[in-house]
Amino acid sequence: MSLGDGLSAKSLKVFVDQNMPQGSTIEVYYRVINNEDIDNFEDRPYVLMDRRQASTTVNQDVFTYNEYEYYADDITYIKSGVNYEEFDAFSIKIVMYADTTAAAPTCRSFRAIALA
Repeated sequence: MSLGDGLSAKSLKVFVDQNMPQGSTIEVYYRVINNEDIDNFEDRPYVLMDRRQASTTVNQDVFTYNEYEYYADDITYIKSGVNYEEFDAFSIKIVMYADTTAAAPTCRSFRAIALA
């Protein structure tokens, strides 16, 4: 996702509703790039985001979802000796794990916010 012309950000927040059966895990990752960085965006690494909630609620009912917040504050990176303290584009990757495919986690209502 590219931010609008002349806009840049320093932090990200992601909100996602998750159904978490026993033995399942969800991780959220981000990658960013500054418009002045000449490297390819797809070559930027994904970075694991922190989750605001200390624990997850196990849901045995497949229709029960709980909202979780993931965040990355003061995002900076160094590339070719240049320190980038803001970004102009970002992408989010959600990775879901389960002990069994019969009880896999699911997500809905994904929202991502870039903050200056």
